[in-house]
Amino acid sequence: MDLYVREATFPTQGSDPPRHYNQVTVAVNAIDAVLRPDVLSAAELELARSQLAFLAYTLADPSVFSPERGFKGNPNMTTTSRCVLGMIACLIPDHPKAKDWAELGVREMAKELEKWTGPQGGWLEAPHYMGVSMDAIVPFAIALRQTKFAEQDWTLHPKLREAIRWLASISTPRDPRLAGQRHMPEIGNTYLGERTCLAGWLARLWKEKDPEFAKQMQWAWNEQGSFTKPGIGGAYPSALGYSWLMFDRSIPAKAPNWDSEWFPECGVVMHAHFPSECETYLYLIAGKLHAHYDYDEGAFVLWGKGKPLCEDFGYYGRAPASDHNRVDRGKQDKGAAEIKEFANGAQADYLRSDLTGWQRQILFVKDKDCSGPNYFVVRDTLNNDEPADWRLWLATDVSPATNSSEPIRVQGRFGVDLAVYFLETSDGTLSTETLTRKNGASGFKDRNANQRSLHLRLKPHATVVAVLYPILHSQPTPHFTRLANGAGVKIESAFGVDYAFLGLDSFEFKQDLIAFRGRSGAIQVRPAGTQMTLATEGQMQFQNHTLVNEGNKIKTDRTGG
Repeated sequence: MDLYVREATFPTQGSDPPRHYNQVTVAVNAIDAVLRPDVLSAAELELARSQLAFLAYTLADPSVFSPERGFKGNPNMTTTSRCVLGMIACLIPDHPKAKDWAELGVREMAKELEKWTGPQGGWLEAPHYMGVSMDAIVPFAIALRQTKFAEQDWTLHPKLREAIRWLASISTPRDPRLAGQRHMPEIGNTYLGERTCLAGWLARLWKEKDPEFAKQMQWAWNEQGSFTKPGIGGAYPSALGYSWLMFDRSIPAKAPNWDSEWFPECGVVMHAHFPSECETYLYLIAGKLHAHYDYDEGAFVLWGKGKPLCEDFGYYGRAPASDHNRVDRGKQDKGAAEIKEFANGAQADYLRSDLTGWQRQILFVKDKDCSGPNYFVVRDTLNNDEPADWRLWLATDVSPATNSSEPIRVQGRFGVDLAVYFLETSDGTLSTETLTRKNGASGFKDRNANQRSLHLRLKPHATVVAVLYPILHSQPTPHFTRLANGAGVKIESAFGVDYAFLGLDSFEFKQDLIAFRGRSGAIQVRPAGTQMTLATEGQMQFQNHTLVNEGNKIKTDRTGG
């Protein structure tokens, strides 16, 4: 009451909605526990209900918060303000205005679940701020079940389910900095090592309706250390006082069989050897669901064999493009990156994204052995009239070499290195930088993120093609040979010989026993046999075997044992 009546803390009733939400929600939860005639006297009960009504009238007042009139903040601020209003309505359902107040919350929740998620999940804001919104949405949906204000059970809404499944499926491999626990990737405005409880909430809600899905969500929650809040760096007050009731630790956990996946309007996750201790993983940001992110369209984070190799710097503000694993074209970068092609398979994944004249292609080649050749070929093709900068940020304490004509072995921090081999630089000048950014919060012991870069200064209309090859400390650096004018590579390792091809347009290459026509493919020669894969349309021949792909799905053929 004093928060709004005295206005001693904030300059106006509508100033800084998140801080209002934190205080109001705590008070609402506290009064909910005692709003009973066997606890409060008749006079106390009347006073409490009157005060709740005052709060609802205030929060519903357009002069305090009115997104319809443009008086709003970041997206999650609308979520929290409308949902706490709905929560209050659920506490005094017989009030003449309670139905109207609840409908304000329900309409906002319905709009967000429809428009802030993609067809297969994702969320408008970065993972951290998704946690802030879900802190309001899920408890409000639970509260509605005790009233007549909703005609459906919002806790089981398919878009809510898919949004949280997305967050679980893009979580990082097990992080040695968190005693082997997973966490949300530090993309956009998300803190370092930030864990979430949302999969645990979902497991409880879907226990009866879909037990198998509930088991998967329980596993995802356990993998993040059974964290009890939607995130870090905030109060997350909506379940305060009864948060233990949001979970059911008796639900058995079952690891899901998640493959690489494109989440339209949000991004792409690529997995190999999931789930295990030596997963190789990449998440690329692309899509219109891009609020509360950095200037990071088309950027990726990358882990190899279970260890972080190319990270983001976390959340310290809206970070520039130069902080990310991407091409920085300055003012030429406008709009959202868009996935134009995606195909996934057991032996390879492929994507192509576009951002106004910058096309990024990634071929992910997977070996059956998690310690073997699981690597990425990244091709960036630019159609711009100004110079640009290409950066790869490396989680290392040792400055990398800058001879782009030789493989560059970058020493990782946790027993896995990254070999970088440039197939094409368009004569760009290679250098390295060191950068430290301090986060506002961190799940790690340190709030600082420290990385070193490989930085190419590019002329207009440049092309960069690089092999990113995770490798154990104990393994020798493979031998790389440039093929097809930079559109192909031969990699010779202790596991065998690989040939990988990646072109923007279809091309032909013939050498010895190999013939390739297409844009994207790989040949993996191993002692037990040979695997040929075409990620896009084309034809490939190795020795006496031919593979043809007439569509846009991954096609593979295996010869030998």
